[in-house]
Amino acid sequence: MTKLPGMYKVYDTAAPLAHFAKNGFYTVGEHAFSAKLTAVQYASRTNEPIKWNFLDDAYVSMNWRTPLRTPLRELYRIRAQQLRDKYDYLILFYSGGGDSHNVLQSFIKNNIKLDEIIVTWPVTQSQGKYTPSTDVSSTNFVSEWDFSLKPKLEWIKTNCPDIKITIVDIMANLDDEDREDTMIIQPKYSYAAIRRSRDQDAILKQRYEQHPNLAVITGTGPPDLVTVNSQWLAVQFNDEIINSVTKSDYLHDGWIRNIEFFYCTPDFPELLREQSHVILDYLNANPKAIGIFENHLLGGMKTSPKPVGPIPPGEQERRLIKSLIYPDWDLNTFQAIKASDVYNKSEIFHWFYKNAESENYLQAWRSNIQSQLAIINPNLLSKTASGVSRIISFHSQHYIIGKLTPNENI
Repeated sequence: MTKLPGMYKVYDTAAPLAHFAKNGFYTVGEHAFSAKLTAVQYASRTNEPIKWNFLDDAYVSMNWRTPLRTPLRELYRIRAQQLRDKYDYLILFYSGGGDSHNVLQSFIKNNIKLDEIIVTWPVTQSQGKYTPSTDVSSTNFVSEWDFSLKPKLEWIKTNCPDIKITIVDIMANLDDEDREDTMIIQPKYSYAAIRRSRDQDAILKQRYEQHPNLAVITGTGPPDLVTVNSQWLAVQFNDEIINSVTKSDYLHDGWIRNIEFFYCTPDFPELLREQSHVILDYLNANPKAIGIFENHLLGGMKTSPKPVGPIPPGEQERRLIKSLIYPDWDLNTFQAIKASDVYNKSEIFHWFYKNAESENYLQAWRSNIQSQLAIINPNLLSKTASGVSRIISFHSQHYIIGKLTPNENI
């Protein structure tokens, strides 16, 4: 028998389960956890299994195989209006990438008011530490500021003057020493990611004091596709992808963080189903495109090509999906290859970690990581490509979308 949300005791936050369940939560025995770190540490002490729960009620009950066939632009408009009707003040975490840019366009092109966008970028710390270039290597992520993000912000400032633009200059104050609890804030425990979450919270607290009925909108990435028996296309949810940002919570100093996922939401579960069917239809109409997908995603179909030029198959897959589900995304936008290791010394802040002077600020952070991981059962840890210990990922069940039937009738 599956436990209902009300049957769990919240363990690690003052927030009720209903407040943070929409962003996913963990369960160990009779307890529910908002944070992954506290969940795995508790499971390590009790030797009980841990489960990640992500919108199970909404997604299990939905018919995934029968799409609405409504254009995605219209569905994005509906979702934007849904959020506008629900909250007095809306903030978008904006990176300039496909996910958040599509959210922005869903508001702008439908004349739906968006109050503010928040951009987190190490403006001060990155100055003089890199030379902008169009090299697409993941370690050149910092050049997205020059060729992608900054031009978009200038366009927004000129064409949408009613949208407040806030740039959070993360890591500007490196003398603010790391605290013991910071890994709980940001599950991807690179130094920069933790700093980003803390600096974002400082701004969000100010906004909450002015607008208590506030929501922060964020994307969760495109659908994570897998195959079942090498012929059925399905979608699953990975907690590392979903939990790439801080979650809804009641904070100790009296304010409420409220995160709304734009695409994966119990308020409009059909949205992700429609995205998935657009991808399935494309693959069935263009069977050669199946080869772009990585082998580990498509059930060992052995069709993935060798990398062509600088773009590896996994990145080709992500870019193809974005072109299908984000109709206003410009494929010529400069983007570095997505980092494969976002833990410890994240690739995207390569310019920071490679500088010897940065070591002065990493000691407390490194000690924090080691002490937190030391009390976790080794069975709940694995190694990244660079050999760094990390907490294992958790997946939802598979939801079958439909059959891969290239050259056949769908």
